[in-house]
Amino acid sequence: MGTAIQKYSTQLDPDLCVALLIVDQAGVIRHADPGVEVLLGRGAGQCEGRSLDEAIPSIELLMLMREVNLGVVKRGTIAVALDSPVRRLLLCLTAVRGVGERPMVAIQVASEDNYREEREARAAVRLRTTIESVIAGFAHEVRNPIAAILSITEAVLAGMDPSPPPAASMLVRIPGLVNRVDKLIKESLRYSRPRCPKRSPQRLRALVEWSIELAQMEKGGVDFEVVVDEALDSVLVDAEQIEQVVVNLLCNARDAACTRVRLAASREVRPSARAARVVLEVTDDGRGVPAELHERIFEPFFTTKAHGTGLGLAIARDLARLNGGDIQLYSTSERGSTFSLYLEEHAAPDAPGGARRE
Repeated sequence: MGTAIQKYSTQLDPDLCVALLIVDQAGVIRHADPGVEVLLGRGAGQCEGRSLDEAIPSIELLMLMREVNLGVVKRGTIAVALDSPVRRLLLCLTAVRGVGERPMVAIQVASEDNYREEREARAAVRLRTTIESVIAGFAHEVRNPIAAILSITEAVLAGMDPSPPPAASMLVRIPGLVNRVDKLIKESLRYSRPRCPKRSPQRLRALVEWSIELAQMEKGGVDFEVVVDEALDSVLVDAEQIEQVVVNLLCNARDAACTRVRLAASREVRPSARAARVVLEVTDDGRGVPAELHERIFEPFFTTKAHGTGLGLAIARDLARLNGGDIQLYSTSERGSTFSLYLEEHAAPDAPGGARRE
């Protein structure tokens, strides 16, 4: 089975690699790697040869298995009671071809809590790498022409009459302006490393209203509709970072919309989860994102805009994950696009704090 795993390993989700099960069409586990012992409390040898519903007793998992076809990936979260308290497991099911081209299902399993921590750590590394590379490249490209401008200006000034005409005297200001730009570049390089989020309870409505206000400052002709569930109070986030995320989503929707942008906030309750999640859905009535671009839309430097940098969504998703959340895209050509931002709700109804405004 090892050769078969190598054959289709590129089809699996690289972010979900804690444990792997290979199941045949009869629902029998044909391969289990050592990671299953940590998650399921059973060794790989105890799982292999047993039926899947014995190893992971879950109706939800069986339903996911029925929905998997070749070329289709199904993801889900299930709560299972094994030899300990209820555990929440993240699953990714991929239909693959095993030995002799027999249809198999590869099931990747991870603990929700551990996966969240690992994903946030990876998001921090990706965000830092992206920002550092952008700032470093920008600094390199800008400093070269600035140095040339400064050299030419100094040479001209050195050969000028001590009392130049008024127009020529403006050249004297150029070295000072060049030094100012160089100072800004140095400051950008110094602060290019993203800081760790300082999460605290933030009033959701205040955060949303402030973000809408910022997004409305440019490009008129688009109406903004805001619907916030009255039962929602606070989210546990870094206000500055999540404001940046929400504003980015709103501005993207505004630029793509024909006439209207809608922001809806609601609560998503998950059984056995530590905390409910708040979902902010930003929807436009534009042309939508083609299905073949859904996976690439979050890649750094990929953009569908004529003048875009391709960094906004990449940084936004990493910031969301740093704050324990995520961003997902749902888009069709008939209904435009919806970007869903998931955030952890702060349970205490009287929590202090509010979205920071500067």
